[in-house]
Amino acid sequence: MKNLICLLIVLILFPALLAIYSFKSNDPSAANDSIHINGEATGKELALVYCKICHLFPEPALLDKKTWTTSVLPNMGLRLGIKQKDKDPFENLDSIDVEIVKRLNIYPANPIIMKEDWEKIVCVLQE
Repeated sequence: MKNLICLLIVLILFPALLAIYSFKSNDPSAANDSIHINGEATGKELALVYCKICHLFPEPALLDKKTWTTSVLPNMGLRLGIKQKDKDPFENLDSIDVEIVKRLNIYPANPIIMKEDWEKIVCVLQE
């Protein structure tokens, strides 16, 4: 039941992100599959854009720094294709759920955000 609830949440929260990813990856002029908003954008501006693709913008004060650093940011990074050493996003899923999550591209193989942009967002949410 818990896996079903998690899967339903994933299906509700991420369709917009998946649509943007699919649209961007079909663009032959794109150098890679990442979305790059503006090299001059601040971390807050980037967070306002990227976070709001799937959900309301989470004000940094909603959670303590430790929760952002150890839980939320690593999870969101994986969903944006940011790889983490020794972290398998599928490790706690059964094989059927893994197949579904892979088919839905919940954890994209290629980043859909530039690493520099992700680092700016991480800095803002850790302040």
